[in-house]
Order: sequence, then structure tokens, then C-alpha cells
Amino acid sequence: GFMNEIDLKQLPINHDFSQCMRKLRKTSYELELQRKEEIRKCNHLFVKLKECEECYGMDSTDYYRTAHEVECVHCGLTNKFVIIEELVEDSHFNFYLLGHNRRTIETQMFEEVFKNSYAREGKSFNNSDINLISGECLRTCHPNLLYLLAIQINPNGSYQEIFDIMKKLNSLETSQERIRLQTVEQANELIERYYKTLNQQNNIKILIK
Repeated sequence: GFMNEIDLKQLPINHDFSQCMRKLRKTSYELELQRKEEIRKCNHLFVKLKECEECYGMDSTDYYRTAHEVECVHCGLTNKFVIIEELVEDSHFNFYLLGHNRRTIETQMFEEVFKNSYAREGKSFNNSDINLISGECLRTCHPNLLYLLAIQINPNGSYQEIFDIMKKLNSLETSQERIRLQTVEQANELIERYYKTLNQQNNIKILIK
């Protein structure tokens, strides 16, 4: 098919840094409002990209806990850009004169959506407020895509079943797919590979019987 002939190397890179740079570009006020509204209305379901950091000091007041690094599979709300924003800000590169914002809408909205989850002047975050698809981490630049592919494969799966498929897809991705895939149409070969390994496993199971 035509879709299989996508040359992945022709696609723009889609890892965290380039996503963040795209998101920092100034857009119209209307688009910004629309994006904020989309995030506010969303029934969030997050993938945990990275475990939170916890630190215990000499006494209880030294204690802090960061938020898990997460991304919503529905609307893309995430706190994963915070570190990149700080790096860009510290680089003394006059980025903001070039039609970019200092912070992404995602970072701003994460703070708004979870404003009640921060305790002790923001030093501690209550991660149980985050609706996670799984307690396990999945390191991916496109959790929303893996989620869409997984519900296509198993439309009635439980959260855990869906997450297991996402993990499997993630493990089958090539390095190019990991940093470039953005749409379901671009993921044909990945899906084929998924079914191929599934069939091989099933055949092995039949042989074992």
C-alpha cells in the first residue's frame, strides 16, 4: 500500500525538545483560548513518563516530592516541558524576541489543573490526584499515538490491557519511529509488526499444547 512507503526520515523529528519548541511558538489569542478550553474540558487519562523524585531531609519540613512526569493521552496536557523551558530560558538565547513564549500552554495549564495538588508552597505534589492509566512508567514521546493504536487493536480493553499493548508497541518501535511517528496513518508498519509477533507467539503456544 501507499502508506507503507512513508519514508520516516522525511518526517519531522517529534521528540520532547522539538515538541516543546513547536509549543513555545506564539499563536493567535483565539487558538490559545481554544487549546486551554480543550484541556479544561478533557477527562484526563495520564501515562507516567517518569517517576517523581522524593527527597527526605533532616526533618519533616525538608521533605519534598515532585510531580510524576506525565502526559494525557486525550488532550496532551503534560508537565514534561518544564525542564526544557528552563534550559531555554537559561541559555541567554534571545528566543522570546523571535515570536516565542517563555512557557508552553501545557505547563501553564498543568499548574492550573493541579493547583490544589501542590502542598507546602509547591514543594510537595500529591501524585494520587493524577488519573494514571498504569502505575508503571513508559518512556515515550507520543503516548497519545500509542494509546490510539492500542484502542484500535483492543477497543474494549481495560486500562491495564490497553497499557500492555502500548508497552508492546513501544518495544517494537524502531529508533526512527520513536522520534518521528505522529499519526496513526504513519504507524502501519508498526501495527503489522505487532500482529506478526502476536501470531508468532500464538503459534508457539499452539505448538506447546
